[in-house]
Amino acid sequence: MQRHSADLSKRLAHYGITEAVQKDVHISKPVTWNDDNCPFYVKAISTGDLDELKRLIGRDDSTLANEEPSSAHKSLASLATLPDDSVFEAASAYIFGNSASLKHHKAAIEKKLGVRTVNVAAANDLVISSVITYDSGSPAVINANSITFMPGGQIVCLGSLSVTANSIINQTA
Repeated sequence: MQRHSADLSKRLAHYGITEAVQKDVHISKPVTWNDDNCPFYVKAISTGDLDELKRLIGRDDSTLANEEPSSAHKSLASLATLPDDSVFEAASAYIFGNSASLKHHKAAIEKKLGVRTVNVAAANDLVISSVITYDSGSPAVINANSITFMPGGQIVCLGSLSVTANSIINQTA
């Protein structure tokens, strides 16, 4: 589990956000994250550096000691001749696992991936009584002081999404 500051303003500063623009957000009808009607303040942060990408989405190698890349990824002699799918698998192993054994492939993976964007949403208190859908190839982060799930409330993620809050309350029962 990733450790984060209990202070929302410090967590937001991690992303260069000075405050939760929407103090209280209530999702009472279905919303798709990328729609114009999405009530979140979303900051898009782009980076071409894999280690920065890991930091932005909250994947710290020190917390992933037991999550090693596969032996196939460790033994890669060169990524230059591999098909795109294999390079993307190596990128996933680097980003979501312990990257130490893939450090020698970092430059090749970064070249193949190019610049990636992380979408960071910020709210003080988030109440969800409908469905939030996140469907994107870009990773995303929700930062809030509190998140309350009411009956019918859920987050459907069809991508990579990290959620950080001081408290998560389940009132769906």
